[in-house]
Amino acid sequence: MTLKPFTKWTGGKRMLLTQPHEHLPFDYNKYFEPVVGGGAGPFEMSPEIAVMVDWSGDLKNTYVQILDNLEPVLDLLHIHQENNSKEYYLDVRSVDRDGRIKTMSDVERAARILYMLRVDFNGLYRVNSKNQFNVPYGRYKNPQIVYSELILSV
Repeated sequence: MTLKPFTKWTGGKRMLLTQPHEHLPFDYNKYFEPVVGGGAGPFEMSPEIAVMVDWSGDLKNTYVQILDNLEPVLDLLHIHQENNSKEYYLDVRSVDRDGRIKTMSDVERAARILYMLRVDFNGLYRVNSKNQFNVPYGRYKNPQIVYSELILSV
């Protein structure tokens, strides 16, 4: 089964994966991904062992929470889905500006990122020089915020 990234990621390798795999080795023990982003490379290749790294603390935490605390993350995503609106999104987005993020658990931070990536403009992850999320709310009629099948596949 080929896994799919849970989000688009700027600079992602998804488009490169449409090229034939003839340039890849047939047999290898480990796959090293120095900038995992959305995970298109390792998810497409499905290696037995993958070592994935990224500079984004938000992204790393989100992967860890999906692996270690999936149910609480999904529970929080249901809450985000029930409350979703432009005003709600802007309030959730603002927690890294007003200091509330310091009181959030790792699970809450992961659910926040997953929620924002499902409803923001073009599913984009972008922060400013102060590491504050700064993507506007998207214009989706019915965004699928709790995408359990996709998240479970990670």
